[in-house]
Amino acid sequence: MAGARINPRISRKSRRKRLLALFILGLPLALLLFWLARGPRALLVQALGAATGQPVRLAANPHFFLDRDALGIVLDGLVVGPAAEPLLQIPRLQLEIALPALFHGRLRLRQVLADAPRIRGPWPTHGSGTGLPPLPQALLVRGASVQWTQAGRTLELTHLNLGWQRSRLYARGQWSVAGAAGYLAVAARWPSASRLGHGQLQLTVRSSQGADRLHLQASGLQRAGADLHMARLVGRGSWRGREFSLNLEQLAWQAQSARLSCADSRLRTAGAALELRDFQLGLRPPQPVEAQLQMWVSRPQLLAQGFGIHLPPMANAHKALDPLRLEGSVRGHWPAQWSMDGARGQVGKTHFHGLLRARLQGPHLDVDLQIPKLDLDPYLPRSSPRAGPGQLPALPTRWPVQGRIEIGQLHWKSYTARGVVVEIRP
Repeated sequence: MAGARINPRISRKSRRKRLLALFILGLPLALLLFWLARGPRALLVQALGAATGQPVRLAANPHFFLDRDALGIVLDGLVVGPAAEPLLQIPRLQLEIALPALFHGRLRLRQVLADAPRIRGPWPTHGSGTGLPPLPQALLVRGASVQWTQAGRTLELTHLNLGWQRSRLYARGQWSVAGAAGYLAVAARWPSASRLGHGQLQLTVRSSQGADRLHLQASGLQRAGADLHMARLVGRGSWRGREFSLNLEQLAWQAQSARLSCADSRLRTAGAALELRDFQLGLRPPQPVEAQLQMWVSRPQLLAQGFGIHLPPMANAHKALDPLRLEGSVRGHWPAQWSMDGARGQVGKTHFHGLLRARLQGPHLDVDLQIPKLDLDPYLPRSSPRAGPGQLPALPTRWPVQGRIEIGQLHWKSYTARGVVVEIRP
């Protein structure tokens, strides 16, 4: 009797079925082992770390859920940045990603919900600096706190609640800096890339002590990616009992270079005005600044008192100091130090021109000035009619000015001197 022959086709089909069964049984087991080994957390940590250029930590594996045509992801204990001083901490973050866009290889956030995030800035630069990611369709932030340190001063926002939906933004919270605190409110209609000029912004800031306040309103917002252009920003408010107004034209923010520019900005208050043209400020260290400055102050002694600066008594302070004018090209690193090349100014009837360099840490002022004519009498203390010229008043022991001053003609009482050179040393 001949031996039975096995059909090779049946044998191959049997092997395929066994392999398919092993795959079906092994895939859930592999996924389970991958989940137990916290594989999703590791992959997400790696992706976020590459995107931010910072260490990233997650307290647990992300949780996933399906909601209609959206994929939901819940992250617990997200920390970005060094362990000692994290840049971002979010106890709970929930994301919803549109599945149709995801199937086509595009990431589209439908909704983001963050509870009690803590943010510390500014963030170090990373990568190409293309700016912020696309905004979600809806964003809700509850109980946030922000700590932002710039040029040695720290602004803190607390109890911040923020909402974003259908290109409309609102935010309310409390703010504080050294020696001051208050609350703020923001309402905005954010422009889309396809509808330029339809954005609006309103910002209200009030102090919890006194009547200090600020109200800003912007019109003509235009957006291209993370870049923002503002046709006009007007404001009004009160600070230390003085009412003021603010007007900015053609304000622009460039995200890639972290640069703020303004074609013309004017600040006016009773008896004072400040104008900056072609203003450029970089917000990355060392924060370079450029502008054309023009300043005018009537009765500057009153303004100095508002800043807590008490000037010595003068024979005629109004004649000596009024008006104060200054204009020139400003360059430097804000706010630590800056210089004015070709500065031109006036204090009372005294005109001057030259070079000014200021350092606000101190503060300290370096000068190299030329004064065509200087009359000292209005700047000296009052004296009796019988008194002669006497001695000049003693200068402060800690003089915040150094440099060189050339005076073409110096007048003092009945004395006149020409070609006077004054060397001021610390």
